[in-house]
Amino acid sequence: MSTPRPKHYMSVSGGKDSTAAALLLREKGIEYEAIFLETGWEHPKTYEYLISYLPKVVGPIRWVLPPLPELSPEVEEIARALERRLAHPLGHPCGFVRTALHARMMPGSRMRFCTRLLKIAGIKEVFADAPPLRVNVVGVRAEESKARSDLPEHEISTSLDCMIWRPLISWSLQDVISIHKRHDVEPNPLYLGANRRVGCYPCIMANKADLRILGRDEERMGIIRDFEAAMTLVRGQEGKPGPLLRQRIPGRPDAPIDDVIEWSRTIRGGRQFPLFDTEEQGCVSWGLCER
Repeated sequence: MSTPRPKHYMSVSGGKDSTAAALLLREKGIEYEAIFLETGWEHPKTYEYLISYLPKVVGPIRWVLPPLPELSPEVEEIARALERRLAHPLGHPCGFVRTALHARMMPGSRMRFCTRLLKIAGIKEVFADAPPLRVNVVGVRAEESKARSDLPEHEISTSLDCMIWRPLISWSLQDVISIHKRHDVEPNPLYLGANRRVGCYPCIMANKADLRILGRDEERMGIIRDFEAAMTLVRGQEGKPGPLLRQRIPGRPDAPIDDVIEWSRTIRGGRQFPLFDTEEQGCVSWGLCER
């Protein structure tokens, strides 16, 4: 009797690495189910890429919505007002906004409950009805961060009860760009600007370059200002502000978004503004500046 083959689940995000991992699986002839773990907090261009372009490349994508907390009528009204501003193209609720309002605090570098309650909870729901032999394929690379450089290519996850496979862990950025070109696949259009990463908009771990780009988007900035004001209101008698990007400015964990953006434009520990803009457009790396 033949040994049953494990089922592969490819977590796609609309980013270059997960797309490259899906292309690699196709090259190897490995069948998979593509899943997108929804947060409701992505960039509009990422949603457009996931809806209109990426399925033609990686096949059908299963959108996985996380379990959402129950909110009081007053907080529910606040959440829906913010969701109307976000205008999700598929009408999905924003799990990021709702989990933060329910917790009465923004996630931070030490309490990244957004990952635990949105991404991990979503994949657990997928695996609840999955076959026992399953592989969660994750497109992360060691050169992206110190934390990722310590990850193995294969490991068993006891919390998810599956094998985790990171096929790109030793890849370089040029390897990722090359497999896109080999298959004539366009990257998420955000990469053709100055963006180095795509995903949550913004991610709570955003760096200065990410924040400078965010600061040019007045529509999103307005939503974040209202989100921070709503969080301050929800916290009530605690009287503490609810900043989205906590601890981005050293020594100022409660700095509002506008102060954080101003800080992102500085150098030398926030003591000086640069004389010139030295940001390189991402299209240089991809060789697609004509687009």
